Amino acid sequence: MRVTRVTISMSKDPRVLAYATLVLDDQLIIRNIRIIRRPDSRRMVLMPSRQGRSGEYADMVHPVTVAFRSYLEAVLLRRIDELTIEEPSATRSVLAGGDHPPETVSDAIL
Repeated sequence: MRVTRVTISMSKDPRVLAYATLVLDDQLIIRNIRIIRRPDSRRMVLMPSRQGRSGEYADMVHPVTVAFRSYLEAVLLRRIDELTIEEPSATRSVLAGGDHPPETVSDAIL
């Protein structure tokens, strides 16, 4: 499985660094991924979630394996780094290919 498109929207909300959308294998889209900056300054990727009737939040979509989660986080954080260097506070869609070759889950397994 590979990420074929990443869209990053930098946020003006002080609690959220950016919002992201991923397309996997040109077949599946995942919207509303949040990237936050934790109090210790580390960044954290939060999968889309929804509040249930009990008031608790549950992920709508989430990686099943640690390797795939690491892969998705690495792709998103790398794209945010590229975007903030090139165009701070912008929205940018990055196609896999050309300057950014398609990435595969095997890249995350070292």
